[in-house]
Amino acid sequence: MKKKLSLMLALLLLSASLSACSDEGNTFETKTYTPEGVAVNGIDIQVTDREIVVIPSGDGQFHIEYSESAKEFYDISISDSGILTMIYESDKTWTDYIGGSKSAGADQITIQIPNTALSVLALRTTIKSPTSNCSTSSFVSLP
Repeated sequence: MKKKLSLMLALLLLSASLSACSDEGNTFETKTYTPEGVAVNGIDIQVTDREIVVIPSGDGQFHIEYSESAKEFYDISISDSGILTMIYESDKTWTDYIGGSKSAGADQITIQIPNTALSVLALRTTIKSPTSNCSTSSFVSLP
Protein backbone atom coordinates (compact mmCIF):
# COMPACT_ATOMS: atom_id res chain seq x y z
CA MET A 1 0.00 0.00 0.00
CA LYS A 2 2.81 2.41 0.90
CA LYS A 3 4.60 1.62 -2.37
CA LYS A 4 1.47 2.46 -4.39
CA LEU A 5 1.00 5.70 -2.48
CA SER A 6 4.68 6.63 -2.96
CA LEU A 7 4.45 5.85 -6.69
CA MET A 8 1.28 7.95 -7.09
CA LEU A 9 2.89 10.84 -5.20
CA ALA A 10 6.02 10.61 -7.38
CA LEU A 11 3.93 10.65 -10.57
CA LEU A 12 1.91 13.61 -9.31
CA LEU A 13 5.08 15.57 -8.52
CA LEU A 14 6.59 14.68 -11.90
CA SER A 15 3.51 15.84 -13.82
CA ALA A 16 3.34 19.07 -11.79
CA SER A 17 7.01 19.83 -12.43
CA LEU A 18 6.69 19.13 -16.16
CA SER A 19 3.65 21.38 -16.53
CA ALA A 20 5.37 24.15 -14.57
CA CYS A 21 8.41 24.01 -16.83
CA SER A 22 6.46 24.31 -20.05
CA ASP A 23 6.92 27.54 -21.93
CA GLU A 24 3.33 27.58 -23.19
CA GLY A 25 1.98 31.12 -23.24
CA ASN A 26 5.25 32.58 -21.97
CA THR A 27 6.74 33.64 -25.31
CA PHE A 28 6.83 37.43 -25.38
CA GLU A 29 6.28 39.51 -28.49
CA THR A 30 7.39 43.15 -28.71
CA LYS A 31 4.61 45.52 -29.76
CA THR A 32 4.21 49.25 -30.30
CA TYR A 33 1.03 51.23 -29.71
CA THR A 34 0.58 54.65 -31.34
CA PRO A 35 -2.78 56.42 -30.93
CA GLU A 36 -4.06 57.40 -34.38
CA GLY A 37 -6.42 60.33 -34.95
CA VAL A 38 -7.11 60.94 -31.24
CA ALA A 39 -5.90 63.80 -29.07
CA VAL A 40 -4.06 62.47 -26.00
CA ASN A 41 -4.30 64.81 -22.99
CA GLY A 42 -2.93 62.45 -20.36
CA ILE A 43 -1.41 59.06 -19.63
CA ASP A 44 -2.35 56.60 -16.87
CA ILE A 45 -0.16 53.45 -16.70
CA GLN A 46 -1.07 50.71 -14.17
CA VAL A 47 1.33 47.74 -14.40
CA THR A 48 2.96 45.09 -12.22
CA ASP A 49 6.62 44.00 -12.22
CA ARG A 50 7.53 46.34 -15.06
CA GLU A 51 10.07 49.12 -15.41
CA ILE A 52 8.63 52.25 -17.03
CA VAL A 53 10.99 54.37 -19.13
CA VAL A 54 9.79 57.78 -20.35
CA ILE A 55 11.67 59.45 -23.22
CA PRO A 56 10.90 62.36 -25.57
CA SER A 57 9.22 61.51 -28.86
CA GLY A 58 11.16 62.37 -31.99
CA ASP A 59 8.13 62.62 -34.26
CA GLY A 60 5.68 64.54 -32.03
CA GLN A 61 3.44 61.51 -31.37
CA PHE A 62 2.85 59.26 -28.38
CA HIS A 63 4.31 55.74 -28.65
CA ILE A 64 4.27 52.88 -26.16
CA GLU A 65 6.66 49.98 -26.73
CA TYR A 66 5.95 46.87 -24.65
CA SER A 67 6.07 43.08 -24.72
CA GLU A 68 3.19 40.74 -24.08
CA SER A 69 2.40 37.04 -24.22
CA ALA A 70 -0.74 34.92 -24.28
CA LYS A 71 -0.78 34.98 -20.47
CA GLU A 72 0.52 38.51 -19.74
CA PHE A 73 -0.98 41.35 -21.75
CA TYR A 74 -2.33 44.90 -21.53
CA ASP A 75 -5.66 46.64 -21.95
CA ILE A 76 -4.83 49.89 -23.78
CA SER A 77 -7.58 52.45 -24.35
CA ILE A 78 -8.23 56.16 -24.69
CA SER A 79 -11.11 57.73 -22.77
CA ASP A 80 -13.47 60.36 -24.17
CA SER A 81 -11.48 62.98 -22.24
CA GLY A 82 -8.25 61.91 -24.00
CA ILE A 83 -6.60 59.92 -21.19
CA LEU A 84 -4.52 57.05 -22.60
CA THR A 85 -4.74 54.14 -20.14
CA MET A 86 -2.57 51.01 -20.08
CA ILE A 87 -3.54 48.33 -17.54
CA TYR A 88 -1.65 45.07 -16.93
CA GLU A 89 -3.75 41.91 -17.16
CA SER A 90 -2.79 38.29 -16.55
CA ASP A 91 -4.26 34.84 -17.19
CA LYS A 92 -1.50 33.12 -15.20
CA THR A 93 -2.23 30.25 -12.85
CA TRP A 94 -0.16 29.37 -9.79
CA THR A 95 1.86 26.82 -11.80
CA ASP A 96 3.07 29.59 -14.13
CA TYR A 97 5.08 31.10 -11.29
CA ILE A 98 7.22 27.97 -10.80
CA GLY A 99 10.56 27.88 -12.54
CA GLY A 100 10.04 30.10 -15.59
CA SER A 101 11.77 33.33 -16.47
CA LYS A 102 10.77 36.26 -18.65
CA SER A 103 12.19 36.96 -22.08
CA ALA A 104 14.82 39.69 -22.20
CA GLY A 105 13.16 43.12 -22.24
CA ALA A 106 9.69 41.79 -21.41
CA ASP A 107 9.74 43.66 -18.10
CA GLN A 108 10.24 47.13 -19.63
CA ILE A 109 7.71 49.57 -21.06
CA THR A 110 9.05 52.55 -23.00
CA ILE A 111 6.78 55.55 -23.43
CA GLN A 112 7.66 58.25 -25.94
CA ILE A 113 5.97 61.54 -25.10
CA PRO A 114 5.90 64.57 -27.43
CA ASN A 115 6.79 68.02 -26.16
CA THR A 116 3.17 68.94 -25.36
CA ALA A 117 1.37 69.70 -22.12
CA LEU A 118 -0.41 66.80 -20.43
CA SER A 119 -3.26 67.16 -17.98
CA VAL A 120 -2.40 63.80 -16.35
CA LEU A 121 0.74 61.69 -16.14
CA ALA A 122 0.23 58.79 -13.72
CA LEU A 123 2.68 55.86 -13.67
CA ARG A 124 2.05 52.98 -11.24
CA THR A 125 4.23 49.88 -11.05
CA THR A 126 5.77 47.33 -8.72
CA ILE A 127 9.32 46.17 -9.29
CA LYS A 128 11.07 43.23 -7.68
CA SER A 129 14.55 44.21 -6.50
CA PRO A 130 17.33 42.21 -8.24
CA THR A 131 19.31 42.06 -4.99
CA SER A 132 16.47 40.90 -2.75
CA ASN A 133 13.16 39.14 -3.13
CA CYS A 134 11.16 42.22 -2.05
CA SER A 135 8.78 44.17 -4.26
CA THR A 136 8.62 47.93 -4.17
CA SER A 137 5.71 49.95 -5.39
CA SER A 138 6.16 53.18 -7.33
CA PHE A 139 3.65 55.85 -8.19
CA VAL A 140 4.40 59.06 -10.05
CA SER A 141 1.70 61.56 -10.82
CA LEU A 142 1.93 65.00 -12.36
CA PRO A 143 -1.10 67.32 -12.41
